[in-house]
Amino acid sequence: MTSPLVYASGSRPDRCARGHPWGPGAFILSWVTCDCEGAKSNPGGYGHHRIRCAAGPGCPSVWQDPPCWYAGMRKSPGHPEG
Repeated sequence: MTSPLVYASGSRPDRCARGHPWGPGAFILSWVTCDCEGAKSNPGGYGHHRIRCAAGPGCPSVWQDPPCWYAGMRKSPGHPEG
């Protein structure tokens, strides 16, 4: 039995930043290790859940949880493209 995925922010968006709906088969979920301040706050370890849109051909939209940021930087939103 697999445990449900828990996001640091509580949940993932229903759509990418370009508006494509993220249903089954419409996104690619991965784990990316990182040593930024945001990743250090992740209860699952130093890293980010990264969701890349696969709904639209060539869509560059990526969402990260928690957002990637380093001390001294303005915190970035979950969508790196703003």
